[in-house]
This record gives sequence, C-alpha cells and structure tokens, in this order.
Amino acid sequence: DKHKVGKRIQAIRFAKGMDQTQFSDIIHATVSALSNWEAGRNLPNKERLKNIADLAGITVQKLLDVLFFFFNILNISLSSLFAYVV
Repeated sequence: DKHKVGKRIQAIRFAKGMDQTQFSDIIHATVSALSNWEAGRNLPNKERLKNIADLAGITVQKLLDVLFFFFNILNISLSSLFAYVV
C-alpha cells in the first residue's frame, strides 16, 4: 500500500530529525519526489528504497513490512499503531 509505505518513509525522516530537503539530499532524491512518496502518490524506485532502508538501518523488506516497522523501528504500542496508520 503506497500510503502506508509513505507514512513509514515520513516516520523515518521524523525519527532522524530531518526536514524534506535534508532527507532527500541524503537519499539522492528530489524534495518533490519525497513529498509524493510521503503523500502516497507513488513509491520510490528500488535504489531509493534501499537508500531509505539503509538510513533506517533495516532491509528493504523490513521497510515494506508494516508490523516489523512499527513495532521494532518506532517501538510504539499497539494502540498507537492503529491511530497512526488509519
């Protein structure tokens, strides 16, 4: 789901304390592309997914796996999970 992946990308950016310009520079993307991913309009290509996963210290598969992401990377409670992704 593009929207869920976008929210995960945004959560990684927030966790790193970066604005869109800083984050896009590090992952070698444009701010416009990042904005589109975070809004769920489209998905990053494989190279960008790898850059984002590397920045978060996880695999691409784990970036795309919602349960792993929310429970292990963000370390949030079950009630917070439902509030965040709905």
